[in-house]
Amino acid sequence: LAEILAEDGFDTAAVIGAFPLAARFGLAQGFDHYDDDFSSSALTARHRRRPADSSGSWIGHSFADFERAGDEVTDRALAWLGERDERWFLFVHYFDAHWPYAAPAEYAMRFSSPYDAELAFADNELSRLLAAVQKMPGRTLVVFTSDHGEGLGDHGETLHNRYLYDSTQHVPLVMALEGALPAGGGVAGSYTP
Repeated sequence: LAEILAEDGFDTAAVIGAFPLAARFGLAQGFDHYDDDFSSSALTARHRRRPADSSGSWIGHSFADFERAGDEVTDRALAWLGERDERWFLFVHYFDAHWPYAAPAEYAMRFSSPYDAELAFADNELSRLLAAVQKMPGRTLVVFTSDHGEGLGDHGETLHNRYLYDSTQHVPLVMALEGALPAGGGVAGSYTP
């Protein structure tokens, strides 16, 4: 999609929340800007201060710069959007609701479930991003989905890597147009491949 839209004159960017979508896996193809540098994130700094596990790794990884929190992702996405006034495509990846759950303190204190705290934090960051998009000129197609759910104990699965039950496989796909219709109706900047 990024390649097709770039060929049609769209500015294309991605702001990535964690290593599984790093450019090294070929996912940056077609993007003008692909922000996947986790080395300066607050989470990276926190992980580097933690002791390694028995294998010398942090949560099974040999590197600490694995992810960044949703507020950092949103800040970077908003910075990129702030420089746009024409046709753009932005892919934003949040990784917060993944184990180990470590929501900011103000969320962790409000929820008894660490997972729910992470979801609330991610929801807040998505709301912050959408509020900025709604203020932009023209109409914007917003698509929201998830890579998986969590077992949370259903069928004996704590996380999401064993079974194919709805608790891990049934995910949302939400599509909405944001912005005002131009005079006379129709979709501003409509695109037909």
